[in-house]
Amino acid sequence: MYLDDAAHIMGSADFFSICNMEQRRMLSFASERCVLKAGEMLFRAGDVTEGAYVLISGSLISTPMMPGVDGQKSGASIEIRQPGTVIGELALITKHPRRANIKAKSDAELLLV
Repeated sequence: MYLDDAAHIMGSADFFSICNMEQRRMLSFASERCVLKAGEMLFRAGDVTEGAYVLISGSLISTPMMPGVDGQKSGASIEIRQPGTVIGELALITKHPRRANIKAKSDAELLLV
């Protein structure tokens, strides 16, 4: 994937709307590409991630989990399939445990910002 492609996809996210194209290109350059196969976990509830993820392609399933209760869902699962969707943006500000399991529904490509 080229930097311009990733920067355009990031530009579709409200979260990065304050950044101009050059800033998004720099973020894309500094980001880590993450590829998941269908069924693979991006992260589990309770994990502390190193940054936010931006969906480039594919689809994910987000399943909210009860804090402190292993395997107990706390709400309906949501499918994430819109390129540019930012996942776990709170990790850009604080080291806070994730509240949902995120799993690839199909093969997916993301950027770890």
